[in-house]
Amino acid sequence: MPIKNNFLVIGGYVISLFFALAISSCKKDCLDPTNPECSNYDACLTATRTSADFGFFNKGYLSSNGESVEIFLPTRDTVFIPEGGSYFMYYRPNSSEMDYYEWQIGLDPRTFNDSIHRTIFQNVAGDIDVTLKVEQELPNTDCFPDDTGVDQVTRTIHFIPYTASTIEEELKYRPIYGEYLGANEDAPLDTFRIQIIRRDWAGVGPYVEGLFKEFIVWRLTGNSHYIYFIEERTEYNAEGSIELLPDNKTIVIDYLIKHHDGSVIPKKWVGEKI
Repeated sequence: MPIKNNFLVIGGYVISLFFALAISSCKKDCLDPTNPECSNYDACLTATRTSADFGFFNKGYLSSNGESVEIFLPTRDTVFIPEGGSYFMYYRPNSSEMDYYEWQIGLDPRTFNDSIHRTIFQNVAGDIDVTLKVEQELPNTDCFPDDTGVDQVTRTIHFIPYTASTIEEELKYRPIYGEYLGANEDAPLDTFRIQIIRRDWAGVGPYVEGLFKEFIVWRLTGNSHYIYFIEERTEYNAEGSIELLPDNKTIVIDYLIKHHDGSVIPKKWVGEKI
């Protein structure tokens, strides 16, 4: 009997070793460092450092499938504002995982603790500093040994008032409008023109003409350097963003073609203003 028990123990050990080796072998075939099941998993790749980095945005709305969709539109540090007009500015942190947020806007003595904050600027000119302070109760010092759990960042908005009485004068402060020549990255030799057009002085538009030869993109929201669009068509839907780069000449259109059979085709169009 003891000999039999020894064989059972040895057999059990061999089986356990076999399964351990099998699992290890499976992990070796998995090479995604962000996947905990993979042998090369690195927890620090998805860890969150305490960070107060943030960006400036304004907000637009688009209708999609019968519902209004909220779109945050990145804006530049320099804002051209109609003289005597107002501007809605949103500040959004790059990380939504902090435990504490504190905003201070210009010389306003108050502080604000919402993660995404909004200010309405009226009749402003010049520079306004915006400061964000964040805290994280349990910073990940295993991945970030120098993380104290507190961070603070200050950025400056430059407001420049302007007046305009014609479309031509107005478009000086909307540099994304214009005509561009370029191509999709998956077909670099197939160049074609795209126009971003403001239709009339009453504010109808903008429109994007040429990206899809069979229709004009008209369901969009945007600002002087950035446009987001959603289109719902019989054959497919399209959704994406158009960004004018800081050189004020190059636009990049990142978009998705969503066919109704479930297939999704990512596209990128890059062009230069002509």
